[in-house]
Amino acid sequence: MSNLFNSVFNSIYEVRIKCPSCKEKIHSHAKKCPYCHADLKSDEYEKLNNWQKKANIVLLIIVGIILFTMILNSVNFFASIVLCIVFYGLGYFIIIKIQSFLNSMK
Repeated sequence: MSNLFNSVFNSIYEVRIKCPSCKEKIHSHAKKCPYCHADLKSDEYEKLNNWQKKANIVLLIIVGIILFTMILNSVNFFASIVLCIVFYGLGYFIIIKIQSFLNSMK
């Protein structure tokens, strides 16, 4: 399950974070910084990705619960899906903004 999530997460969302060494924006799944050639398999770098992935899983669970509740309450199915996509998009935007803030604090 985690390999499937990792592949979907990294292919759909081209998340960019700052390199811990040179602070240039790079892809979150990069193994080496293309600018300073720093090895990005360090624990600090892995913690950045792990936090984001865990937050995304929690967000998906919350949106799933909202969708399930809306369907049980006889809300239009398509309206429920559209609303959940909006909730997920807003939640993901918040996660990215928090990650950007945490990166800028380092």
